[in-house]
Amino acid sequence: MRRMRATSPILAFLLLACNAASVLYVASIGWASESSACTYYGSDASTRSGADSAFAAAPGAPKKADGTSNNTPAAVSMTIPRTIWQTYKNKTLPEGFPRRVQSTWTKLNGADGWSVQLWDDAEVDAFVARTHPDYASTFRNLPLAVMRADVWRLLILADRGGLYADADVECKVALRKWLPNDCEVVLGLDFLYDAYFSNFFLGGREGHPLLRFVAEYVMNRTMSGKELNVSNPDMVHETTGPAVLTEAVLSYLGIDVFVLGRHA
Repeated sequence: MRRMRATSPILAFLLLACNAASVLYVASIGWASESSACTYYGSDASTRSGADSAFAAAPGAPKKADGTSNNTPAAVSMTIPRTIWQTYKNKTLPEGFPRRVQSTWTKLNGADGWSVQLWDDAEVDAFVARTHPDYASTFRNLPLAVMRADVWRLLILADRGGLYADADVECKVALRKWLPNDCEVVLGLDFLYDAYFSNFFLGGREGHPLLRFVAEYVMNRTMSGKELNVSNPDMVHETTGPAVLTEAVLSYLGIDVFVLGRHA
């Protein structure tokens, strides 16, 4: 699969389209940049640290004429439910770093009405079985737990809305300071090596057509079984991860996904 580079004119066009629409917001998030709104500490973050590896993103929240933020604590992002979804194999994150990172979401956003919902594997499985019974068997048979987590985050956001953050993502800036008032979908761009939408932090309002489209797109990809080759090192990336997420978003916006090396 040929991957897009950070200089892709297609993705540059997509950024402009997002800004003009005032519906999609390309979040300013990064691997370890002090200026980022949130930071990812995944297993591969050690190779993606420092200011140079921060996400290249569209400009932040709209500004007033005097250059200050257009957001206020009383009127921020009323379209997105104030729930931050996370998942882990059980209800207890390990002591130390994982709990400290998770606590940043409540510490910085709890006073504004945001709550964190941590679901375990049993809750995730029950939700999929209840809301998508025809897909439940395919979901349970996905070969890796991370793939089930990838799919679940799309389904829960499409159904209930809110924000999703991996359990190892730290909130560094309160949401009220950067999430636009009229935002309906939040997507982050991974511009380190390849131009993809990242799925470790994303969100939107419940029932948004883009979120529903993306969830259906990824479910169809996994149901086809064509990409489920465990010997392929990019299997997760292409089947449930950032590559297929990006394909789905581009397809929804009417941009030829052949730029990603395949026609859907």
